[in-house]
Amino acid sequence: MDRYIDGFTKGYIECALFCGLHDGEGEELNGPDFTIANIPDESLACMIAACERFQRENYEMLAQSGLSDDYAGHNFWLTRNRHGTGFWDREGPEDVLNELSVACEEWKEVYLYVADDGKVYLS
Repeated sequence: MDRYIDGFTKGYIECALFCGLHDGEGEELNGPDFTIANIPDESLACMIAACERFQRENYEMLAQSGLSDDYAGHNFWLTRNRHGTGFWDREGPEDVLNELSVACEEWKEVYLYVADDGKVYLS
């Protein structure tokens, strides 16, 4: 995929890959490192689209949050997937960070898994 990936989206993807991958049976994988190169175009396009939409819908709050773009993307992954930490748990304007947390509530949880072909797919 020859699409530009902004800092927010890079942070989102890096966090997704770091937070743990699963095999097709739901078992957590702690083995080899995976990178964005392991994510097929279709799954990557879905991740990019989610980040673009979240940024567009929450532009002002993200700008006021005081978080770097990559750290904001990181927190979008954590918060939307109910990891027990996320926007509300960061230093910055509490009301803005809480509103970003609320904005994540409409997003369903998604996960990454490694298929038999060795590629990382979005569930």
